[in-house]
Amino acid sequence: MSRKRFLTALALVFGIGLIGLTSLLAPPSAAAPADSALGLESEIIEITPIVEPGDDIEVSVLVRNSGEEVIKDGALELRFRSAQLISRSSIEIWEQSDDEAADQVSPAGKVVTRTKLKDLDPGQERHEKLKISTDQLYLPKSASQWGPRGIAVDSVVGDEVVAQERTFVIWFPANPENIFPTQLSVLAPVTGTPPGMENGLDEGERMQNLLDATRGYDVAFALDPQLLTGSENSVGLPQLEEALAGKEIFALPHFDADVLALAHRSGIDARSYLNGARTTISSELGVTASDVLLWPEGNADAELAAWAVTQEAQGVSAIVTNSTQLAPISPLTFTPSGRARVVAENGVVPALIAEESMSTTLTAAATAGVTSSTAIARQRLLADSAVITQERPADPRHVLLTVPRNWNPDPERTPELLAALADAPWINFEAVRSLIGAPAGDIDREPLPVGVDDPAIIEAELLKTTNDTAEQIAQFRSIVPQPDRVLPLADTQLKGIIANGWRHAPEERADLVAQVSSQAQELHDSVHVIPAGTVNLISDAGEIPVLINNDFPQDAQVTVRLQTDSSFLKTDEVVTAQLPAESETSILVPVEAIGNRNVDVAVQLENSDGTEIGTPQTISVRVRAGWEDAGTRVVAAILVVLFIIGIIRTIRRGRKRRKS
Repeated sequence: MSRKRFLTALALVFGIGLIGLTSLLAPPSAAAPADSALGLESEIIEITPIVEPGDDIEVSVLVRNSGEEVIKDGALELRFRSAQLISRSSIEIWEQSDDEAADQVSPAGKVVTRTKLKDLDPGQERHEKLKISTDQLYLPKSASQWGPRGIAVDSVVGDEVVAQERTFVIWFPANPENIFPTQLSVLAPVTGTPPGMENGLDEGERMQNLLDATRGYDVAFALDPQLLTGSENSVGLPQLEEALAGKEIFALPHFDADVLALAHRSGIDARSYLNGARTTISSELGVTASDVLLWPEGNADAELAAWAVTQEAQGVSAIVTNSTQLAPISPLTFTPSGRARVVAENGVVPALIAEESMSTTLTAAATAGVTSSTAIARQRLLADSAVITQERPADPRHVLLTVPRNWNPDPERTPELLAALADAPWINFEAVRSLIGAPAGDIDREPLPVGVDDPAIIEAELLKTTNDTAEQIAQFRSIVPQPDRVLPLADTQLKGIIANGWRHAPEERADLVAQVSSQAQELHDSVHVIPAGTVNLISDAGEIPVLINNDFPQDAQVTVRLQTDSSFLKTDEVVTAQLPAESETSILVPVEAIGNRNVDVAVQLENSDGTEIGTPQTISVRVRAGWEDAGTRVVAAILVVLFIIGIIRTIRRGRKRRKS
């Protein structure tokens, strides 16, 4: 064998041996979770949120045995990834890794500390702690290297990693004075259940939770002014006034009206939902509402923007929308401020764009009834906000967080999350008003869609029925002395039928309109003309009797009008009648007869404005003009003849007596 071949063979043998040795020395790979009866579960319940040089990272973990066997060889391992997470996508990718990635432990960083678990009986749970000093991690102390680092807790049974939970810790060796902080605003809608909607939620409790959960923090509110004037206000003015004192307040349209419906449906008196919105809040609460916000439950569109421009005089200052709209045309390497400039065909209107990821994290983690620890959500909020700040260190941006209308926050969990944001040295809470007035920047964004047919907007036909029903009720109220006692809830129910809450219950909305419409028809039917038989009119001028029934428990005043297409009967005169409650009344209406014919006459009841009340009834009239005079002459002639005959007979009787 030549020297060259010998060296080649030796290298091959050495390589194979090295590979084998490496495989022997390498730690056993973590297998994917198996169907094990051991049932070791773990949950991070607390973590040191921000650490500086010399601090300890402490992670508290709740472990439990959900299986049927004693766990004797369990352990917890803390992994640390020293590489700085520098983008929103890296934050997302890190946290989305779940138990399925437990067999890929190397991307999760190296194990920096480990604690062995004592025997864990079936059903038993216990708190464990993992702790390590940052000095042992050799983290960079350069001020530019601050930011989120990934950590993971492995749950181990024997040599098997059965679960892995990932989160973040914020490494902060920087001086806060050298940081340009991200400006952050939190905007929460304060709305109730639409009038007439049956809701399983206790709205009073939910609203109280919202006020309690945000107490003491710079959270701005968009308030439905109808809560201050209607029966829907379950919290009460004193509580609202106390809870909202010192807060930044915006007004929503009355009834939290669906602004997409206001912009798209011509059959709505849109301005009536904006008129007085700010002044109602000011007068009832004693606080000033900055502006009116148009906050659609669905996606904003070009029609809404154009309508918003026309409502500037009503105090409208901005549209609120979500991060799926007005996206930058070109991909950005940073998170832009939550404000855009929307150019409509008739002007320009600002749009406030919610930051989706942070808004979703806050909403989900702070909702009442959630039992998981808030630590993971808190660290995600801190990690996201830290990356936003570091994306462009010299260009601070303004981020907006929003929560949904039906959010029911936990009064204990929510303050923990808000406090973490408020205490972070790279965040400053700012007023929403400053975001509205801020420059939009030079980012080219996708336009709002045009001509979108949102199926959740109230149907035009249902809206027409609603308007007709409201008009019917108003007409009937005009004929009674106590109109406020006539269907007292109907006004708010019909006016609030375009509330955003009804978008999620279209069938129930239609049922409510049908119910109130039926009640309105019953009102009109309660005052009606009783059908009569044929009426004879045998003179040139006379009166037609009309029998009217008033079943309503109030007196009513109506005008009785007769109408006919026949030229043989003149029905120009009307009669105003007082109808006692729950009784029948006969009214005589003057008419003039011209000729002889059978005529159909419509009897119509009207209010003082001439608007029809109830349903007209038709009566038949036998018109025989002049018959009364002719009959009188005939009778007179007969009487004269009889009188003459009587005289003749009397004379004859007298002659007979004289002859005898």
